[in-house]
Amino acid sequence: GGAPRPRTAPLAQVAVRTASAAHANASGPRNDAPRAAAQSVVTPAEPPKAADPEPEPAFAPEFDSYHERVPELPDPQSVEPPFEPPYVSAPAVPSREVPLSTRAPANLPVGPVDTGDWHGMVAQMRIGGLVRELAQHCELLAVESNLVRLRLPETHKHLASMQSTRDKLQEALSALLGREVRAAIETGELASQTPAQRNQIEKQKRHAEAVSALESDPFVREVIERFDATLIEASVKALP
Repeated sequence: GGAPRPRTAPLAQVAVRTASAAHANASGPRNDAPRAAAQSVVTPAEPPKAADPEPEPAFAPEFDSYHERVPELPDPQSVEPPFEPPYVSAPAVPSREVPLSTRAPANLPVGPVDTGDWHGMVAQMRIGGLVRELAQHCELLAVESNLVRLRLPETHKHLASMQSTRDKLQEALSALLGREVRAAIETGELASQTPAQRNQIEKQKRHAEAVSALESDPFVREVIERFDATLIEASVKALP
């Protein structure tokens, strides 16, 4: 066969529609009232508008067992003032000044003093600093009625170079003995043990005892043997 023939149906439909339209225009204006009525009937009604939401109430916290209401304070005008007794002034007590004759003298012995124990005398005197250093490095020679004789080694003679230091030591001796005494300090070779030397010997003794106690302690010995450790004796401090 040959090529297919074009379809003529659309042309017929267009012709029919055109003719119908021409007939309608020739017949005059159309009456659109019925169609409008039909449209009004067919058109669905608009849904009713939703009412405006009611405003939310103001926030009001609810109190539970963990929150307690604060009690209202009473009106300050309705509260009665506390009772105040009438003020009565007490009579003035006259001041009494202790006469000078009844005051304690400046130089009183602080207790029983052993004039043969210079170490104990230094411990009883209320001295410190350079004055105490001077007294501890001195040797007691004699205690007379109004004289205390002391000896200082050549290595520490600088401690007695200041007059103020010697005066304070003399005042401390007078207060200790309860009478005015003069301290005479000379330099030379010592014949007995000074308080400083005695303190050093006691300190070394306590240190040796502390080291011995640590070395014999089972725990310390176990640590030394297990870790091949060494006890540093210089780091050991004896308890006072």
